Amino acid sequence: MSWVYVVNEIDGTVSVIDTKTHSVIATVDVGSDPSAIVVAPDGQLVYVMSGTGTIAVIDVKTHSVIATVEVGAGPIALAIAPDGRFVYVANTADNTVSVINGKNHSVMATVDVGNLPAALAITPDGQFVYVVNGGDHTVSVINSKHYTVMATVDVGEDPIALAITPDGHFAYVVNFNAINIIGSITVIDIKTHAVISTVRVGGFPIEVSIAPHGQLAYIVNNDDGTVTIIDMKQNLILSTIAVDLTVDALSTAPDGQFVYILSQKDLPGFKSVLSIIGSKNHAVMARIEVGDNAMALAITPDGQLIYVVNEGDGTVSVIDSKSYLTIATIDVGTAPSAIAII
Repeated sequence: MSWVYVVNEIDGTVSVIDTKTHSVIATVDVGSDPSAIVVAPDGQLVYVMSGTGTIAVIDVKTHSVIATVEVGAGPIALAIAPDGRFVYVANTADNTVSVINGKNHSVMATVDVGNLPAALAITPDGQFVYVVNGGDHTVSVINSKHYTVMATVDVGEDPIALAITPDGHFAYVVNFNAINIIGSITVIDIKTHAVISTVRVGGFPIEVSIAPHGQLAYIVNNDDGTVTIIDMKQNLILSTIAVDLTVDALSTAPDGQFVYILSQKDLPGFKSVLSIIGSKNHAVMARIEVGDNAMALAITPDGQLIYVVNEGDGTVSVIDSKSYLTIATIDVGTAPSAIAII
């Protein structure tokens, strides 16, 4: 059995969708202004972050909240350790990271980081937590054993997102660069916690996704509606693909063969588009119109179905990855903004 969990920001709920019937089987109250979600590696628990400073812990068997954990002020991002033992929450209003024990659902440590933390990622071995700090243009490196910052790395202007390579050797940091528009990627060697490369990309980059094979990095540039593809061996740009008016989100297929891009085109009703890019030819293979103001997407582990969250009309579009057809449109809550698949 597989489920899709969709976060509805205005309702303060999570809609649970059955992937076989494409129907909502449960609606879970999680607190005001939920905005992010992660799933435990064993698929037993779901963690939902709310703007009020809490994390709701949902039991997947019962689709009910079993704990609510108070964290810092202004939580903005969360991530779970590869072994599921700890959940890390970046709190942008008090410049901290809360560390939650995955067994008893309590905060076991609070770590001071840089100014305005915006995102975080964990190395595959669970040893380090990398936190991007948008206010002082740095990355804080947390030692997960001692809950202390062991290094602070200067990166580009206005870092906003990051991803760590599957082998755990490098971190790719997205620098938004609000003043000069043209953003960059800072590449950090995780062994030395030092910057080894900087790659200029497009206007206002907002997200990075690394292919499962660890050879290509994809960056969406919101301002100029493009996707930059970086060869990670040389840290050079292979291609820049024009997609639409703006580009908002991306995800890589589990087998690395395709990249899925959400973008906004200038249409009546502000419909969004899902573009499918081949990882070998770096070409747009298909474009599928979805709902209004699509915000996020997720792919089933077998790569067969793509779920797109449409914030503007409160729906989820379900797309068959082989036929490129929309096979279902599911009504969820108001202003859905995040998604996870179990």
